[in-house]
Amino acid sequence: MPTNIFNKKIPQTPPKHFYIGAVLLGFSVFLILAMFQPFGTYSFRHPDKLLLLAGYGIVITFTSITILGILRLLLPRWFEQKRWSLQKELIVLGIILITGITATYFYHFAVIGSRLSIFGYLYFMGIALSTSLFPVVLIVAIRYLKVKNYLEKQALSENLAPKPDVIILTGENKDEKLTIYRSELLFLKAADNYVELFLQKNKQLDRHIIRGTLSGMATQLNDENFIQVHRSYIVNMDKVLEMNGKSPNYVLNFPNSIEPVPVSRNKIQEVRAYLAAKPV
Repeated sequence: MPTNIFNKKIPQTPPKHFYIGAVLLGFSVFLILAMFQPFGTYSFRHPDKLLLLAGYGIVITFTSITILGILRLLLPRWFEQKRWSLQKELIVLGIILITGITATYFYHFAVIGSRLSIFGYLYFMGIALSTSLFPVVLIVAIRYLKVKNYLEKQALSENLAPKPDVIILTGENKDEKLTIYRSELLFLKAADNYVELFLQKNKQLDRHIIRGTLSGMATQLNDENFIQVHRSYIVNMDKVLEMNGKSPNYVLNFPNSIEPVPVSRNKIQEVRAYLAAKPV
């Protein structure tokens, strides 16, 4: 699971789903006001009270849809799919929420006729945020779980996807590149400022040398099947025939009597576990 779910690239919420969410948000605010009548709403008397309360939800819905359209128009690059994340969604939600509450404050002024003031605005903002807290938290929680599920499935599909057999290793010399088949690579051996690659091609041993470090090559390989079993060796475990020797002098054997590779003491258990799980 990604360590930072909020910054991971995700698909944007389809406009249709957003519009439905805006309507549900407005309707839920109306229901809370109508059913529970918090913050003095109970003492408010008017022949069209329910209609006026519904106006708060309508204003929030209309403002949400309008603000999203304006933001998309003013910030097209910010809304590009390749840049989208849950963090951006929450920022947009926050902007929409604050703007919607501000719009309902002016609606409240128009309907009730209260005096406009900074203190009155802040007081109204606190009341409105409290009223909107449950639906907003519910919307965020649902979206969070959907994103989490999406990223988990994406990570699983990436792990299950077959890795390309052809790999390109880049050396430290200018324009130094080596194209090899992953399935032919037996192991890599550090040699001063170079790395020696041992490959098996048609039952014949082939060697290549590339300037670089063993750790640099491991990063480029990016494959859990390649394990650094010794400070001077990285091994393709799929090509290992067996591990022989006695503690602490274990070695790995390869086909066609290729030189054995030593195994460091702290890697013995990891190598044993890999070979035990390896299909026969």
